Amino acid sequence: MEFSRLQDVVSEFTTSNDSNPNPTSFPSTVLELLVPGYGTIAQLTSRYLGFDIGILVSSWLLVFGLYHGSRYVYEQAYHYLTTYYTSSIEIDQYEAFYVQAMDWISYQYLTKTTRHVTVATNPDPSDPQNTPDGAVFSTSKLNVLPPSEINALVDDNNNNNNKNEDIFSYSKWASTIPPIYNPQYGDYDFRHQGRWFRFQRKRTDTKTQKGFEESIQIRCWGRSTEPLKDLLTLIKTSYLRNRSSTTTIFHATGGSSHGGGGEPRHWRRQATRASRPLSTVSLDRQQKTKIVADINEYLSPATAQWYSARGIPHRRGYLFHGGPGTGKTSLSFALAGLFGLDVYCLSLNKGVVTESELTGLFAELPARCFVLLEDVDSAGVAVGRREGVCSSSSSSSSGTGTMASIGNGMYTESTTANPLSAPAPTQPQTSISLSALLNTIDGAASHEGHVLIMTTNTRPDLLDEALLRPGRIDLSIEFTRATRSQIYDIFLSMFQTQTQDPASKPGAGGGGGRDSGGGSGGGGDKVGGEKDNIAQLAQHFSSLLPNGTFSPAQIQGFLLRFKGRPEEALEGVVAWRDGVRK
Repeated sequence: MEFSRLQDVVSEFTTSNDSNPNPTSFPSTVLELLVPGYGTIAQLTSRYLGFDIGILVSSWLLVFGLYHGSRYVYEQAYHYLTTYYTSSIEIDQYEAFYVQAMDWISYQYLTKTTRHVTVATNPDPSDPQNTPDGAVFSTSKLNVLPPSEINALVDDNNNNNNKNEDIFSYSKWASTIPPIYNPQYGDYDFRHQGRWFRFQRKRTDTKTQKGFEESIQIRCWGRSTEPLKDLLTLIKTSYLRNRSSTTTIFHATGGSSHGGGGEPRHWRRQATRASRPLSTVSLDRQQKTKIVADINEYLSPATAQWYSARGIPHRRGYLFHGGPGTGKTSLSFALAGLFGLDVYCLSLNKGVVTESELTGLFAELPARCFVLLEDVDSAGVAVGRREGVCSSSSSSSSGTGTMASIGNGMYTESTTANPLSAPAPTQPQTSISLSALLNTIDGAASHEGHVLIMTTNTRPDLLDEALLRPGRIDLSIEFTRATRSQIYDIFLSMFQTQTQDPASKPGAGGGGGRDSGGGSGGGGDKVGGEKDNIAQLAQHFSSLLPNGTFSPAQIQGFLLRFKGRPEEALEGVVAWRDGVRK
């Protein structure tokens, strides 16, 4: 812009203020500079419409200036007030409390009042909250159809099966489950106990497989964080109270081994299940009593202080060994439910976790939890691979039953196969060395306070001695094939109603648990249902199966075919036994 032109504009602006017939509009020269071609448009509008467009433009410029000026002042004032006169707490999505806060916010406030929500994809169907409102299911009344009705449905040519009320339609049942909602990303205000809070759900783009990370921030007015701490305490108490009868399961997600492009591994909630009664796990009663007493003492706050006063790391490790289907994982979940702790599952098989990822995952563990390392022998800690038949007597410490083993020391599911003919499996590939595993679970900076459970299908004497030393493995529990006493308990657990108590066992013997795969409810009342009758059938059933031959999972799988029909199960057990042993 030339200075001579600017001087002309100033001169015209000065003279126009004195002679402008419409003082509410800006001088035409100023508007011409702001809006090129304004003079021509103004002349045409004035000539043909008889309207001075300068008034409209001047009004718009005034409103525009006031709006943006007010907005700027508001943003600066809000930034100043929120910086110096509010308190806030931020929770990252990888923190265990993130799930608790999101659940409480979603169910209590925001999804009921806000106009902007998101629908949660793939809600956990085992979560008690993801069921129809007021739905109560009775396990004593199972939907068991007689063979005659089933044959009629199979032969139905009119496609009336979906109209039969005796046929369970999952789509109809699922249609009664309300969707699960979460607040959208952004800021939301809510009032709690007379105080206003602001909830902010944030999303940050990252160069990972998922593409973003989430966090939430809760803010309140005032320079004290006490209201926020009280709110978080309430959230935690409410969450744990609602989940007191459930067990939450976490798995490691992300990681470069899954093509995550360098995304770090973190624990992510995978499922929420109803806590499993310890009585539904098939294991010697003395073994269960021993491990429950040991964990109960270990988790006591007084025990933690006792360890600290003597400079001993507060850690406890357990080894569950036995063949497939004997209840190792089932006992882990049952113990977690008994003590009200979450389970963090991690498999060391097939090199899915690197050493650095394993260290990072253990560093993220909460103060108290169960850590389940499955198939620990896959981490390269098995030694002494042997040829030939291993002594079966060494695989049973209780003397009540043995577990068959093949030449390399691995427990096998087969009951009749020749161990010498079984090919020895190759050493599994893994990206974790034994030293890295030992440093993670028992290093100088290792996590303390958790309950470590390692499972293996290998005999303990074939694992590296460094892994089994006291301080890393403090208690070893063997899971054998089902004894007759355990078979008796499994039958009772499957067919007694929930209101009945287990009958006393016939005779002496080890085994005080029940089925390893979870009882599915009763139905014994349909065939007489009396406790004495079920006990007699259970005693007869256990006498027809050999001692220490079938795993609890095999027996439970057979009985599941006869839910509510114990007499039919008794009639078919001989044919099933002979068929499996062929």
